[in-house]
Amino acid sequence: MTFKATGNRVFIKKEEQTMKAGTLLLAAPLHKQIIGRVVAVGPGKYNESGIRVPIDVKVGDRVVYNMHGGQTIEILGEELTVFYDHDIYAILEESHAS
Repeated sequence: MTFKATGNRVFIKKEEQTMKAGTLLLAAPLHKQIIGRVVAVGPGKYNESGIRVPIDVKVGDRVVYNMHGGQTIEILGEELTVFYDHDIYAILEESHAS
């Protein structure tokens, strides 16, 4: 069995707070912001003109979000947090130093 996100919802699985290299600087204290991996993304919501607005994140992205946001639920035996797309702060990208 699988599940499919609807609307502008994003499902995230919390990750450990470690990074291979570099420093992640956040505006608020680190204990209030969490890093997670996107596991499901809805198709987006419709704007006033009836056009579907796509979501910026995709499955597999590592993202930063507020630990007090979203709704934590269990789906298929996994603890996930569901957010609206606009509640995600940033997408983390690997830097490729040369």
